[in-house]
Amino acid sequence: MVGVIVGLRITSESLRSGARSLLPAVVVAAIFPASDLAAAMAAVSLTGMSPTTALFAAAPGGLTEMASVGASLGADGPAIAAIHLSRLLLVLLAANLVLARVQRASVPEQDDAPTSPNSTSREGLLKLGAIAAAGLAGGTVGLTLTPLPAGGVVGALVRAGVVRAVTTGPVPE
Repeated sequence: MVGVIVGLRITSESLRSGARSLLPAVVVAAIFPASDLAAAMAAVSLTGMSPTTALFAAAPGGLTEMASVGASLGADGPAIAAIHLSRLLLVLLAANLVLARVQRASVPEQDDAPTSPNSTSREGLLKLGAIAAAGLAGGTVGLTLTPLPAGGVVGALVRAGVVRAVTTGPVPE
């Protein structure tokens, strides 16, 4: 579903934007190992957890991947998963609160607001169904090709994104 949700929002402009952001993304990715080491060292000194557990708990990445790889290398997998889940939920909560405040401040109130471009028409729901089906198929292929859960997410994202990119008009989210 994560891949479908992201793929649903892909447009030709977002693909161009992604290409323009490739270099900054590489720079940010280069910063991650240094920040991971710093956070892991702080966690070890503050909590007493093992360095391996702290390294995987502080690493940016998927909850399941970090927990399973960390556990296979001798770290405390459940602790890694709990830390990643806590971080993920806090980030989602903070992002929703900030975005709700920003949107509320930037949108003037209107009594006769026009129909939303994402309104649920029959045609829009059919488009949404096609995108969701493509994402489900892509996720299944991704899981078949790789044993990692990320394979399913990436497969769903790619298939849903391709179908959304060729679909014209609004699609309800």
